[in-house]
Amino acid sequence: MKFKKVFLCLLAVLTLTGCQTVKQPQAEETEAVTVAEPIQEYNLNEKTKWFIGKPTYEQVLEDIDSQNNTLPANPDEFYTEMVFDKGRMYLKVTEEQKKNLIANNEKLIRGAEAHFKQISERNSVEWNEDFSKVVYHVDYEKSLSGSMVESGVNMTTLVMINSLMYINRTLVTGDSGAAIDTTMINADSGHILSNALMPYESISISYEDYELSKTQDVSESSEYKDYVEIKMEITDMDEKRIIFTPLEKDKFYTEDEKLCLCRDSVYAEEVALPVELNVGDIMLLRLDGTYALHDDGDEIPDIAPKTIIPLKYWEAAHKN
Repeated sequence: MKFKKVFLCLLAVLTLTGCQTVKQPQAEETEAVTVAEPIQEYNLNEKTKWFIGKPTYEQVLEDIDSQNNTLPANPDEFYTEMVFDKGRMYLKVTEEQKKNLIANNEKLIRGAEAHFKQISERNSVEWNEDFSKVVYHVDYEKSLSGSMVESGVNMTTLVMINSLMYINRTLVTGDSGAAIDTTMINADSGHILSNALMPYESISISYEDYELSKTQDVSESSEYKDYVEIKMEITDMDEKRIIFTPLEKDKFYTEDEKLCLCRDSVYAEEVALPVELNVGDIMLLRLDGTYALHDDGDEIPDIAPKTIIPLKYWEAAHKN
């Protein structure tokens, strides 16, 4: 259950009393000065434009379906400026506009949840106050066991909710790479059906996972059955490559001092990377021991990781 804090503002009134009548000095005329409210800028994925200031979740769906992004009736309530560049949206807001956006996004999440509950009354969504964690209770049989098209449509609702969570998480933290710990619960058994640190991991549910969740928590998706997690440091990078140095030895890559992910390869397209990467960042890579077939003209072996997660986000999600 999500709890909200309510703040009570008290206005203190100072009154002067006494037995003497004191003549108050004439107030000096002063020129009114308007102080501009500070503007904050947030770096978001360009696709989040579909959600900004929309009155209802139905309007979001209508806009996306028609590919016509209607602006809010009162845009000044939600932002000062939106600037688009290379797949990113730089959202400029005041503190008041930020609060309005966060509240409106929560309203849209509730609208999406209503769609989710139309599939099954046992479907529900819960999230915490800083938007770092979201939990879905899912009626698997009614929501995800149908045709690929039907299941895909139902999953789209959850993707929409996570997109709204991502906007609010960025607004709260100022970190456009901050992760959201996403858990799906089998509504029949109460056991974990799937868990992912989005956007770095995607929700993946196999029938094998579903069967297991009937009696116990699914600790890791069956999709990662043959993979191991290896901590690596980014020791060099440019526009074409990211060079990793393994910080620990597992059963894979024991002879490799450095490994490379080529940014222009299909392997890089299949992983989610943070908006900002820096030399010295520690990452957790999920790998199956294979090498990528990609000729980049150097001697460093190329890899095809399943996921790449900034270690700080992984540790924060698994600290308990």
